[in-house]
Amino acid sequence: MTERKIEDNLDQLNKLEKFDRGVFVGDSEYSQEFCNFFLALAMIWNDHKTLMLFWDHMATIIPENSDFDKPQDMPEEPIWGERSGIKVYLEKSLVALVFEFFKTVQKSKSVVDSPAFEALLKKMLPKYRSEWKQLVQYAIEGTTKNSLLGKALSKTRSKIVNHYDMGELKKGYTRKFFEQSFTPYISQGNSMSKTRFYFADAAAQEYYHSQIEGIGQEKFFSDLNTIWFSMNSCISGLIRVFIRTKAKNVKS
Repeated sequence: MTERKIEDNLDQLNKLEKFDRGVFVGDSEYSQEFCNFFLALAMIWNDHKTLMLFWDHMATIIPENSDFDKPQDMPEEPIWGERSGIKVYLEKSLVALVFEFFKTVQKSKSVVDSPAFEALLKKMLPKYRSEWKQLVQYAIEGTTKNSLLGKALSKTRSKIVNHYDMGELKKGYTRKFFEQSFTPYISQGNSMSKTRFYFADAAAQEYYHSQIEGIGQEKFFSDLNTIWFSMNSCISGLIRVFIRTKAKNVKS
């Protein structure tokens, strides 16, 4: 992905191609569970792309500035609060997506460990096979609540993304505005476009940052970038290989 507006991406898409609908129907070689796993991977990849499109779009509207990404240096202006709030939403959603991807891999262990899956992997470039195996290792750690990574991903997903845990959100609020003495802000208006509750974004961000203290923010986001990059290339490649391979066996 590169920094461009969402509408600019429309010109980058290749032409439509058809494939047999029976590809995602199980048969003697690929069980329905196997096909369902690849269907889920395709949805995960699409959701990942959508979130990244909005991430890149934000950078074209308001260019990145590393100094302003530090809360203490952020200008006290509505536009920067809006930008920060949108980035918080995208960031925590991407964290949750990684957790859900890991859970899907773990639930499909019998598929991932199968000879049929290994045969598909062998059709990919060595670089992508290696990246996939690394992703599986991350998935093992990232779904174990006793691990620092697993706890951070699970807490973020369960408390402030897919659900809104009021008590945990209050912890983020307390850390931000009492322990660190930041000032809460809002923009009030009679329409959605004129209004934002910046303090809520800040509380959510502070909460999930508190969950990665044991790992360290630098390592956590470095690992996440590695995971996001590998998800993009590996999942996309696996799906294309599966469709090509399975389509040969489909009887129309």
